[in-house]
Amino acid sequence: MLAWLLARALQGGRGGRASLSILLGACALAVIIGALDEVHQAFVPERLPDIVDWYHDAVGASAGAAAWGVWRWFRR
Repeated sequence: MLAWLLARALQGGRGGRASLSILLGACALAVIIGALDEVHQAFVPERLPDIVDWYHDAVGASAGAAAWGVWRWFRR
Protein backbone atom coordinates (compact mmCIF):
# COMPACT_ATOMS: atom_id res chain seq x y z
CA MET A 1 0.00 0.00 0.00
CA LEU A 2 2.88 2.35 0.75
CA ALA A 3 4.34 1.97 -2.75
CA TRP A 4 0.88 2.55 -4.25
CA LEU A 5 0.52 5.80 -2.31
CA LEU A 6 4.07 6.88 -3.12
CA ALA A 7 3.49 6.24 -6.82
CA ARG A 8 0.27 8.22 -6.65
CA ALA A 9 2.10 11.09 -4.99
CA LEU A 10 4.95 10.98 -7.49
CA GLN A 11 2.44 10.93 -10.36
CA GLY A 12 0.97 14.15 -9.01
CA GLY A 13 -2.13 15.45 -10.71
CA ARG A 14 -0.92 14.33 -14.10
CA GLY A 15 -3.23 11.98 -15.92
CA GLY A 16 -2.21 9.23 -18.21
CA ARG A 17 -0.04 6.22 -17.63
CA ALA A 18 2.56 6.05 -14.90
CA SER A 19 6.10 6.13 -16.24
CA LEU A 20 8.62 3.47 -15.34
CA SER A 21 10.66 6.05 -13.42
CA ILE A 22 7.66 6.84 -11.20
CA LEU A 23 7.06 3.16 -10.48
CA LEU A 24 10.72 2.44 -9.78
CA GLY A 25 11.04 5.55 -7.62
CA ALA A 26 7.99 4.59 -5.56
CA CYS A 27 9.30 1.05 -5.15
CA ALA A 28 12.77 2.28 -4.14
CA LEU A 29 11.35 4.71 -1.58
CA ALA A 30 9.15 2.01 -0.06
CA VAL A 31 12.07 -0.43 0.14
CA ILE A 32 14.23 2.22 1.85
CA ILE A 33 11.46 2.95 4.35
CA GLY A 34 11.17 -0.80 5.02
CA ALA A 35 14.92 -1.00 5.65
CA LEU A 36 14.76 1.96 8.02
CA ASP A 37 11.91 0.26 9.87
CA GLU A 38 14.06 -2.84 10.33
CA VAL A 39 16.90 -0.70 11.71
CA HIS A 40 14.42 1.00 14.05
CA GLN A 41 13.29 -2.38 15.37
CA ALA A 42 16.82 -3.02 16.66
CA PHE A 43 16.20 -0.33 19.28
CA VAL A 44 12.73 -1.48 20.34
CA PRO A 45 12.54 -3.95 23.22
CA GLU A 46 11.10 -7.36 22.30
CA ARG A 47 11.62 -6.67 18.55
CA LEU A 48 14.38 -7.90 16.27
CA PRO A 49 15.40 -6.70 12.82
CA ASP A 50 15.03 -9.43 10.24
CA ILE A 51 16.32 -9.52 6.67
CA VAL A 52 13.46 -11.83 5.67
CA ASP A 53 10.94 -9.28 6.91
CA TRP A 54 12.69 -6.62 4.82
CA TYR A 55 12.57 -8.95 1.82
CA HIS A 56 8.81 -9.29 2.29
CA ASP A 57 8.56 -5.49 2.48
CA ALA A 58 10.43 -5.27 -0.83
CA VAL A 59 8.15 -7.82 -2.49
CA GLY A 60 5.11 -5.92 -1.23
CA ALA A 61 6.55 -2.63 -2.48
CA SER A 62 7.10 -4.16 -5.91
CA ALA A 63 3.54 -5.45 -5.99
CA GLY A 64 2.14 -2.10 -4.88
CA ALA A 65 4.06 -0.14 -7.49
CA ALA A 66 3.09 -2.65 -10.17
CA ALA A 67 -0.55 -2.44 -9.11
CA TRP A 68 -0.45 1.35 -9.47
CA GLY A 69 1.04 0.98 -12.94
CA VAL A 70 -1.71 -1.43 -13.96
CA TRP A 71 -4.35 0.83 -12.42
CA ARG A 72 -3.07 3.85 -14.39
CA TRP A 73 -2.76 1.77 -17.57
CA PHE A 74 -6.49 1.06 -17.61
CA ARG A 75 -7.63 4.46 -16.29
CA ARG A 76 -5.93 6.60 -18.94
